[in-house]
Amino acid sequence: MKIIYAALSFCMWLFFLDCSQPVKTTTAAKKGDTFIYEFSEESEGYTIKVTPRTIYLRIGTYDKTLASDTFAFPEARYDSFVTALSALHIVNRENIMNRCIGSASHSLQLYAGTGREVKGYRVSCGDEKFGNLAGDVAAAAALFNALIPDLYDRV
Repeated sequence: MKIIYAALSFCMWLFFLDCSQPVKTTTAAKKGDTFIYEFSEESEGYTIKVTPRTIYLRIGTYDKTLASDTFAFPEARYDSFVTALSALHIVNRENIMNRCIGSASHSLQLYAGTGREVKGYRVSCGDEKFGNLAGDVAAAAALFNALIPDLYDRV
């Protein structure tokens, strides 16, 4: 009887925890999900595309590729990357128009091409943040950048 009571108590606790606390979560990645980060400043920049087995890097201008590279990406590292990225709670928000000239832009496309896609940009100008993404976009950029060996020597 004690076991049934304990199991029932636990289920009720889960029910009340689940229903009484509105929590915003990011959907967990599936094995085929793609994540894309683009950095641009003036007319130059780079793109990092992450898939379950491969990381793609493109450095260039809007219309010309100056360099590109591909890196193998073990599944365990992909899973860790997705978990860390999901913890940043990046979501779309109402667009705040950019009033800055010459600032750097960070664009993200999470769960690209799926019904769960989060796609947008963030521009920082001093302490002000413009764009249509909420969440820790700077930390997301750092996660993507850390995937590329000697990235800053390449760009």
